Amino acid sequence: MKKTNKLRQKNVLPIREIMDDALREMKCLQAKKESKGEVVYSGMPVLDKYIKGFYPGELTVVAGTKYCGKTSFLVRITLSVTQSGKKVLFFSPSLRRERLVHRFLGEAAMFSDDDFIFKPYSGPRFLTQLVQAAASVSELPIYIDDSEWLSINRLERRAIYLSEKDRLSLIIVDCLQEVDTDGVMDKEERDFQEYFVLRELYLLARKLHIPVIVAARVTKKNRSFYRSSMQPPWDELWVIEGYADTILYVDRTTLESGKSFANHTSLITIHKNRRGPIPREKLQFFLGKGIIKEGEEDEKAG
Repeated sequence: MKKTNKLRQKNVLPIREIMDDALREMKCLQAKKESKGEVVYSGMPVLDKYIKGFYPGELTVVAGTKYCGKTSFLVRITLSVTQSGKKVLFFSPSLRRERLVHRFLGEAAMFSDDDFIFKPYSGPRFLTQLVQAAASVSELPIYIDDSEWLSINRLERRAIYLSEKDRLSLIIVDCLQEVDTDGVMDKEERDFQEYFVLRELYLLARKLHIPVIVAARVTKKNRSFYRSSMQPPWDELWVIEGYADTILYVDRTTLESGKSFANHTSLITIHKNRRGPIPREKLQFFLGKGIIKEGEEDEKAG
C-alpha cells in the first residue's frame, strides 16, 4: 500500500515542473506540423505498390501468430529504410539487443534466421558475408531500445526526445503485448490494455507526424471458419482495426489451397489499406532475402 501511494505521489506534480517539458514538446510538434513529412517506403516494390508506403502520422499493424516472421519482416523494413539515410527507432522489449542485431546481420547477409542460428560456422563464404554485413549495418542510423519493462509513457518520452534530437523517419515497436500501460489498466484486462496501447501509438504517430509500425501477436481462428468468412483470421479484430490505418497479416503455415512453400517463407495478407485496394492475393515474403512476390490467389470472395 505504501509503495502504491509513493508511486502515485511521483506522478503528481505542480504545473510549473511540467511547463518546460510541455513547451519543448509543443515546439517540436509545431515544427513537425509545418513540415509536410515524407512517405517511408518498405523497399519491397510489390508491397509498396499496394500500401503506397508508410505515411507520416499513420499507424501500421503487422499481425500474426508466434514465430510467423513478424520480426524478420520489421527488420527487413528497417534495413531498407535506413539504407536510404532515414533514421529508425526500434523498440524491442521482448528481444535483447544482441539477439536483434543477429537478425539484422542475418537479413543483411541474406541468410535466414534459422541458418544464422543453427549454421553459425558453415565455411569461409558465410563468415565473409557476415563480416561485410556487420560493416554495413554498423553504419546505419538505427536506434535500438530493448528495455525489458517498457511502458507506453516511457516509449512516448523516448520517441519525442529522439525526434527532437535527431529527425526520425520511422518508429517500430516489437511487439504490442510487451508494452505496459503504466498501471492505467490491470494486466488481466489484456484486450483493453492492447486497445489502450494502440490508441496511444496512433496518437504518437500523429503527434510526431511520422509513421509508426507495431507488431501484434494474435490468436488464429479455426481455419474452416476463416475459409468461409470475410473476416481476418484472428480473434482480436476489434482491438486492432479501430486505430490501424494499415493491417498486414503474416502467416508462416500454408496457403488455403494446402500448398506449402519453403520453410523460410511467410505469407502476407493485406486486410486493411487506406491508400489503395486490398489485393485478392497473398504476398510471399522470403525470410533472409528481403523479397516479396505476389502469391497464389486467395479464396475469399468479393
